[in-house]
Amino acid sequence: MVSNFEDQVERERRVVRELANAVKDYRKLRRLTQQALALRIGYSRQYVSMVETAKDKLPAKELVVALDRELGCEGALLGLWSEAGGDEAKVLRRDVDCDGWEEDLERTAAYLACQEFAFAESLLLRWLAGFEPDEAGSRAMSLYGRSLFLLGDLRGQQGALSQARQPYRKARSVFAVLGMPRRAARVDLELAVVTEMAGELEDAADQYRQLATDTRLSQRDRARAGIWVGTAISKAGDHRQATSIFEQGVRTFELLGEQEDWAVTHEKLALAQRGLGELDQAARAIDTAANSNRSPAPLHRVRLMTARGHIVGSDPANRGHGMALLGEAADLAARHQLGHQLSSIRKIEAALAG
Repeated sequence: MVSNFEDQVERERRVVRELANAVKDYRKLRRLTQQALALRIGYSRQYVSMVETAKDKLPAKELVVALDRELGCEGALLGLWSEAGGDEAKVLRRDVDCDGWEEDLERTAAYLACQEFAFAESLLLRWLAGFEPDEAGSRAMSLYGRSLFLLGDLRGQQGALSQARQPYRKARSVFAVLGMPRRAARVDLELAVVTEMAGELEDAADQYRQLATDTRLSQRDRARAGIWVGTAISKAGDHRQATSIFEQGVRTFELLGEQEDWAVTHEKLALAQRGLGELDQAARAIDTAANSNRSPAPLHRVRLMTARGHIVGSDPANRGHGMALLGEAADLAARHQLGHQLSSIRKIEAALAG
C-alpha cells in the first residue's frame, strides 16, 4: 500500500515536470519570452518561471488556465494539470477558429487606433454574433472577453456611453471567471473613464483613486489612473490640485519612459493651467504636447486642436482665432463620428461665446 502511494506521488511529480516542459515548449513555439507571456496573461514573469521550473509543486489552476488559453493549447496543459493531481480538466471545444479570431482582434485594434469604426465593428460582430459562451473553451472565452472589451472601446470613442458600459461589464465577468486579474482591472479602469465622460466626476475621481493603487494593474496603468484623478477634479473646477497632480504625472511618466503618456499629461496640464488663467504656461504645455506626440489618429488631432482652441480662445484678444480652431476640431470630430468630443467642443464654444 505504501508502495502504491509512493508510485502515485512519483507519477504526479513526473507529470508536474512534463507540465513545466510543455509550458516552456509551447512558449518557445509561440516565440514569446517569459516576460511577454506574463504580460499577456496578467501575471508577473516570476510566475511563468515558477511553472517552467516546477519539479513537484503543482501551480494554481487559474494560472494554468491562463497559460493554456494564451498559448493555444486547447486543454493540453489543463489535462496535464489534472493528471498531476488537479481536478478534472474541462473538455474544450475545438470548432472555433481561435487563430483567425486573434488575427481579427489585432486588425480591430489597428482600426480603432485610427477611428475606422465601421471596419472595427464588422470584425467584432463577425465573432460575437452567435457565439455560445457556455460551449466554449478557455482560449475562445478569452477572445470573447477581449472582443467585448474592444466593443466597449468602440462605443466609448463614439460617445455612446450607455452602450459602452454593457460590453465592458460582460468582459469583466469573463476575465474574472478565467482568473485574469489584470485584464479585469483594465476593464474597471475603462469603466471609470466612461463614468468621467458621463459627467459623474466625483464617482470617477473615487474610482481612479482606488485604481491608482490597485496592484492588479501595471505600473503604467496605475500612473494613468492617478493622472485621471486630476482630469476628473479639473473638470469639476479644482484646477489648482489638478495642476499639481499633472506636474507629478509628467515626472512619473518621464521616469517610466512612457513618451505618449508624458505628452498626454502635458495636454491635461495645459487645460488645468488655462482654468487657472495661466494662459502663457498653458500655451507652452500644449506646444510640448503637440511636439512630443505627432500621431495622425483623428482622436488625437481633435483633442489637441480642441485644447489649443480652448486656450487661445480664453484670451479675449484671440477669441476669434480660438473659435476658428474649435470649428476645425468640430468638423474633424463630426467626420470621424467622435460624438463625445463633438459634444465637448460645442460646450466650449458656447462658454466662450457667452
